[in-house]
Amino acid sequence: MVPTNHKWYGYADTTAFSNIVDLYNQFLLYPHNKVYIGIEGHLFWLASDDEVWIGGSGPFNDSAFGYALRNPAPGNKIKSFLGGEIDIALSFKALEYLLLQAGYSHFFGAEGVQAVFNGEDQLDWFYTQAIIPLTLGK
Repeated sequence: MVPTNHKWYGYADTTAFSNIVDLYNQFLLYPHNKVYIGIEGHLFWLASDDEVWIGGSGPFNDSAFGYALRNPAPGNKIKSFLGGEIDIALSFKALEYLLLQAGYSHFFGAEGVQAVFNGEDQLDWFYTQAIIPLTLGK
């Protein structure tokens, strides 16, 4: 099993567990005892201008173990402000041990992202998932 960083750094997986400062806010609504809506916001900066932006959240190929070192494009310098992300998730408790969730994330890239991708700076992510919580012992 490989950890995910969704809980800390948003669902779009634009950042990994290192060299990052995250200003984070969360708002939860519970309109019904089986439904909740989560709205999260993040602002991301590199913690150090001496390191590159690291992205990803786990293994998706054998060579990188799921993490990407994002260096500035040739001719660009590292910029510390990467941008912000907003995440919106709708969750429904279908059964006692089954949670259904759908969500949308948008990443608003800033000068740090533009330096890496030569001006490209937006990302959209939509997902659905079924969550079966496991409890070990009682």
